[in-house]
Amino acid sequence: MSANSKSITTSKLRNWFSIANDIYNVESRSSEIGLKPESCTKLLNLRVRIVYDAGKDSKIKDFVTSANLLSYIKGIGSSREQMIRFAQYMEALVAYHKYFGGREA
Repeated sequence: MSANSKSITTSKLRNWFSIANDIYNVESRSSEIGLKPESCTKLLNLRVRIVYDAGKDSKIKDFVTSANLLSYIKGIGSSREQMIRFAQYMEALVAYHKYFGGREA
């Protein structure tokens, strides 16, 4: 993915992470097994936003594909545990991108 790390801005990645982190903050305090309806809606909005951004720029599409973002989001379904794992994955992606010299906006 290091070749693709130059294809997306840090701010774009952080915007996506911010949405995932909002969901994480709500769900990490919950004791329910499944996601709350509001979290499912936000997750769907995140998926649509990623698809939209990928459709506008082929380099972003390459990054999304190599990071398997859409597959991971689809795999969450309504599982709270999977959502928490995805948020942690997004956090790691941001850190990895920044460490390897990801470009700023």
